[in-house]
Amino acid sequence: MTRECNFKIHCIDIDTMSCVGSFGFEDDHNHSTVSIVSSCHALLLISKLIDTDDLCEGILNPMTNEFLELPDREYDESSPYYGFGFNPKTKQYKLFRVTERDRYEFYSIMEIMRFGDRSETKEEWRHFKCPPISFDDHGAYLNGVIYWMGKEKGKAYVIYALDVETEQMELVADLEVGPHNFRYNGYIATLNKSVYAYVPIVGPCCTKIQIWTMQGKEGWIREFVMYDEVSRGLRMPMQMVKVLKDGERWFFVEGNILCCDKTGMNIKIESLWNSKIETRFDGLCQIESLNFGSIQNILAGYQ
Repeated sequence: MTRECNFKIHCIDIDTMSCVGSFGFEDDHNHSTVSIVSSCHALLLISKLIDTDDLCEGILNPMTNEFLELPDREYDESSPYYGFGFNPKTKQYKLFRVTERDRYEFYSIMEIMRFGDRSETKEEWRHFKCPPISFDDHGAYLNGVIYWMGKEKGKAYVIYALDVETEQMELVADLEVGPHNFRYNGYIATLNKSVYAYVPIVGPCCTKIQIWTMQGKEGWIREFVMYDEVSRGLRMPMQMVKVLKDGERWFFVEGNILCCDKTGMNIKIESLWNSKIETRFDGLCQIESLNFGSIQNILAGYQ
């Protein structure tokens, strides 16, 4: 089922933190929450919650405003995690959905939706083998692979790689984060053709966030640590959006830009809110390409 989507997207120049363009649609509901779950090439995976009980999930082509609604699922407290991927060879998209059934036994159910599989069968969720991992968040796509962050038995933070073409999933990193008092969910995202993992660490003296970067699929290094030295209460998810020549890094968190010097300290916050843009920024994503074709044809690899 395709239809129009009802929310506004702003295009932001991250250097000036100003709006350079926007588009949107009139909302047909007064009480709705819309979020961008994931992005892959020219398309966005959207979740819309209406009046706290009516959930609508689907894929949006932001260039044409065309919205493909996904099959309904029963809404409960355990919201699923998604991995939205693209096969570079066939140009087809695939969507993976993980529903956690037992976090302590590392048992989850994974399903897959294949678009345009040439069999002319109806697109629907189908069972997919899931490794014994407790997932932290949605997956991040890069170059034909979806990367997931989570926890295995006896391991604090691990990263799995799911090949979109072969549909094979393997453990590629066991992050040695060091001693910590509590384990919170991590977050994984892409930036400038690389993958970054954000690991929150609660220690005896302070809260800090480790940023790990991928050096080849199976090589991960800890490249940066941000210290919460003044009890600002750093929150996840956060997403790095820019690295300056002097080592300062900018992060998007809670609708604002958080700036941190190369030592990981001296944190300052810059608001993204602009009087000309009467809205709050609740999500940020990069769109790698634009496509004005039909969403069904794009998903199937025809455009």
